Amino acid sequence: MKWRPLEWAEETGQIKAGVGPFLTRRMRDRAAFVARRQFPARGDKAVRAQSIRGRMAMDGLYLSADAPWAAEFRRELLVFPAGVHDDQVDAIGLIGQLLDRVRPGEPEKVETPRPEHLAVQVGPDGRVTTNMSVREIVEMKMNRKEQ
Repeated sequence: MKWRPLEWAEETGQIKAGVGPFLTRRMRDRAAFVARRQFPARGDKAVRAQSIRGRMAMDGLYLSADAPWAAEFRRELLVFPAGVHDDQVDAIGLIGQLLDRVRPGEPEKVETPRPEHLAVQVGPDGRVTTNMSVREIVEMKMNRKEQ
């Protein structure tokens, strides 16, 4: 398979009822399963496109200059809602709704090794700094008493 999407966005209602059974059968036939997230068809198309409009206003939208579909896609977005065609606006609106539900990943926690010995420094201004927190110093002393 050429593409391996993580998630699929679809509107509830007629689209899901019409295309849903085909998608389910096709996923089974190809053993290519993907999470399908349904979004209610709320408001009109302009309302549903608000999410992606906000993202595009803040971050822009990257389109490959040599993509054969880019010119038509750009034209459809620019004439919306007055244009004849709006299927691509619907699709990118669903992408915006899907992106609204994406959470950023958690950075990998890197454990820093704990020092084995307490090091204390007194700066020229008289401030004392250590290589351990107060908690670590207390834990180290408690461990020594137990031994």
